Amino acid sequence: MFGIVGSVFLFFNYLLDHCDGEIARAKNQSSRFGHEFDTFVDWIVHTALFAAMGHGALLETGQIIWLWFGLAASIGGTINYALSVYWRLRKSGGDPDAIGSDTEPDAAPDPQGLKSVLIVAFREFARADFWAIVLALALMDWMRYLLPFAAVGAQVYWILQFTVRGNDHRV
Repeated sequence: MFGIVGSVFLFFNYLLDHCDGEIARAKNQSSRFGHEFDTFVDWIVHTALFAAMGHGALLETGQIIWLWFGLAASIGGTINYALSVYWRLRKSGGDPDAIGSDTEPDAAPDPQGLKSVLIVAFREFARADFWAIVLALALMDWMRYLLPFAAVGAQVYWILQFTVRGNDHRV
């Protein structure tokens, strides 16, 4: 039951998360701070989600492995967030006020090369319908089975990002 309630909250989080930026842009009130804060809150939500899923699965099954999967997913997401902040600061020359000042906050360069294409495809697939996946798994009482995929996927994602951006000396 808690999984279903949590996944409904996640749906509303995604709904509101997508609306706030659109409203800010429509009212010409978007800002760099708003974009950075939105990214920060997304990190908090996903980190807490996976940690809570791992804890809930531990309580449900009594098997510690589920907690470790949840923590691994949370840590992988944290590493990815930290690396993205680092690369944005590096690109801006270390000036937090200049981060992205020359580009639209949501603008992303076209992916170049197979690694970049895989990163973009993985990110967009996982992000677009994640709330629906969580809700479907909660309805079937299978939500804990998402944890191993999240734990591995989070590590693969930041390693791919590190590999691609680490080799791109223009960033």
